[in-house]
Amino acid sequence: MVRDIRWARGLSVVVAVACASVATAHVFWLQLSIARPPVGQRVSVQLHVGDDYPGDIVPRNNTKIEKFVIARPDGKEVPMAGKDADPIAARFVPDVPGGYTIAYRSKPSSVELEGEKFTGYLKEKGLDRIIARREKEGRSAATAKEIFSRAAKFALATKETGPQDAATKRLGLRCEIVPKSNPALMSAGDEIAIVVLFEGKPLASTLVDARPAADKTMKLQTRTNERGEASIRLPIAGLWVVDTVEMVDAPKDSGAEYESIWASLAFEIGPTTTTLPSKESR
Repeated sequence: MVRDIRWARGLSVVVAVACASVATAHVFWLQLSIARPPVGQRVSVQLHVGDDYPGDIVPRNNTKIEKFVIARPDGKEVPMAGKDADPIAARFVPDVPGGYTIAYRSKPSSVELEGEKFTGYLKEKGLDRIIARREKEGRSAATAKEIFSRAAKFALATKETGPQDAATKRLGLRCEIVPKSNPALMSAGDEIAIVVLFEGKPLASTLVDARPAADKTMKLQTRTNERGEASIRLPIAGLWVVDTVEMVDAPKDSGAEYESIWASLAFEIGPTTTTLPSKESR
């Protein structure tokens, strides 16, 4: 579970994600020191990147942040302040009960991948239309120049009951995974229902992955329908990361051919709850 994370367990630190050409092959997510805090308890936020849990910690880099906010149960959005280069990207104290969502949006970074690696990455992320386009253009083996950015969210809830609207609020990220209810209130075996948006509009037929921290071998996949909707049943408790990638033509002045926007939604769910039958019903 998120509250059991060993913050100083020797995780390697990624000083500059953009410097590694394999960065575009990694999922990026937000991770908290506790996902169901009581009102008044301080919570630490870290940025993580990797192919599986726990990944690598990405220190805060103020020059790369386009947006970093927390949506509160009272309807307010508050900037997430923090110290540059700190492995703890931000800290906050929930002061009202209910659901919160933290949203992070990075500025673009650039990368070049040789043709074979680029095709492998496209296959992994379900970007078949880009593969077909490159094949049609006879460019499958060509080096690909890409810019990429991150759009990550974490949905949480306090232990105390309160409004949950912030968990389902659209926060204006370029690519955004919006749950239809707060997943922090789910239990193992429940189904998460989401809408994927790109530039505010439903993103159809995009591949969605869901990974649990508790089982590195498990990766659940589905595609969104024409309304950008998808649902996945989550069989085990703990931290989950749901993610997707959209790719479009890069701006002409970027020096790149492609632009990818990586979106994730992280949250923690509880164990399965079992209700025993009453004496009267036995």
